[in-house]
Amino acid sequence: MELSGIRNYEISMEISQDILRSYGLTLEDIAKKIRMAAVELPAGAVKTSGGDILIRMKERREFAGQFGLIPIITTSDGARVLLEDMGKIKDGFEDVDLRATYNGKPAIMIEVYRVGKQTPVMVSNAVKKVLGRMNKNFPTGLKADLRNDRSDVYKQRLGLLLKNGYLGLVLVFILLALFLEIRLALWVSLGIPISFMGSLFFLPLMNVSINMVSMFAFIITLGIVVDDAIVVGENIHSFHSRGFGWPEAAVSGTREIIMPITFSVLTNMVAFMPMFFVPGFMGKIFKQIPVVVISVFTISLIESVFILPSHIGHGKERNIKGFFGWIHNCQQKFSRGFLKAVNEIYGPFLKLVLKWRYLTICAGLAILFVTMGFVLSGK
Repeated sequence: MELSGIRNYEISMEISQDILRSYGLTLEDIAKKIRMAAVELPAGAVKTSGGDILIRMKERREFAGQFGLIPIITTSDGARVLLEDMGKIKDGFEDVDLRATYNGKPAIMIEVYRVGKQTPVMVSNAVKKVLGRMNKNFPTGLKADLRNDRSDVYKQRLGLLLKNGYLGLVLVFILLALFLEIRLALWVSLGIPISFMGSLFFLPLMNVSINMVSMFAFIITLGIVVDDAIVVGENIHSFHSRGFGWPEAAVSGTREIIMPITFSVLTNMVAFMPMFFVPGFMGKIFKQIPVVVISVFTISLIESVFILPSHIGHGKERNIKGFFGWIHNCQQKFSRGFLKAVNEIYGPFLKLVLKWRYLTICAGLAILFVTMGFVLSGK
C-alpha cells in the first residue's frame, strides 16, 4: 500500500473584499479577532484549605458553527457583527491530492481493531471470514485482501512461549531423572506448568491480559521459575540417600533450605519492582512485566516449599519390576557412576586447584589475555 498526502480536518472561511471595505477591515484584522477569541489558556490557581483549584479559560472552538459566533465588531449601543454575518464558514477537509495503491492498483485501506474482550486471533479470524464473503459478492476487478495481520506476531510470540515451555519441561525432567530419580524429576518438573497456571489467577485481578508484553514476561521467567524446586528436590534426595525415610527427608530437606530459597526468590522479585514506578504511558505497559514475574515466582515458591515436599514425602520404597524396573536400574547405575566420578575425579582436582590457588588465578588470567589477544589480532 502506498499513500501520498493526508487529508486533515479543516475549517474554511470566505469573506469578500467588498464586505471588508464596507466595515473598514482587513483579513489580518479578522485573523486577530479569531486568535483572541479561540483560545484555551491557564489562568492560575486559587489556594483553599482543601487544595489548589486550577482556573483555565476554555474558549477553544472545534467547528464552523462555533467560529461563526465570534463577534468581529461591537458598537457602543451593544449591536454586534458576527463572523458568520460577514462570509461563509464551512467544515471540510484540507484540499490535497490523495492517492492509495496496492500492488500497483487503486485501493483504500481499512484498519480493524478489537473493542472488547476479543483476542487478536479472534479478530483476525472474524476479518478473514468477512473478507471471504465480500470477495464472493464483489464485481470483477474488485478484491479485498489482508495487508498487515498483527495477530501473526501474537501467534508467533505465543508459539515461542509454548515451545520454550515444553522444551524446558522436557530438559528438566530428563536431567533430574538421570541424576536423581524419575519420580522426583516428575514432581519437580510440574513446577513449571503449576506456576504458570497459578499466576493466571492473579493477572485479571491486576488488569493484565495475555498480550505481547505479558508473554515476554512469561518467557523471562521460564529460565528461573523451576530453580527453587530443583534445589528443594535435590536436598530432599540428599537426605533420603543418607538413610532417611521419604517423610523425614522431605521435612528435614525443606527445612534446611527454606530460608535461602525464600530470599533468592524475593531477590528476583525485587529486581523487577522498579518497573512499577515507570511514569506515563510506558509505565502502564512496563507494569505488566513485574506483575507477571512476581505472580509466577510467588506460586513457584509456594509450590516448592509446601506442595513439592508433600508429594515427595508420601513416597514409598517399592521394588520396581519389568520395563520400568530396568529403566530405574539404568538410572541408578548412571547416578552412582556420576557420584563416583565426582568423588574420585572432581573432588581431588578441586582440592588441587584450591591448594595451588595463586597458580590457578594466574592460569585463568593467562587464558583471558590469550583470548583477548587472539580476538584483537583480527584472526
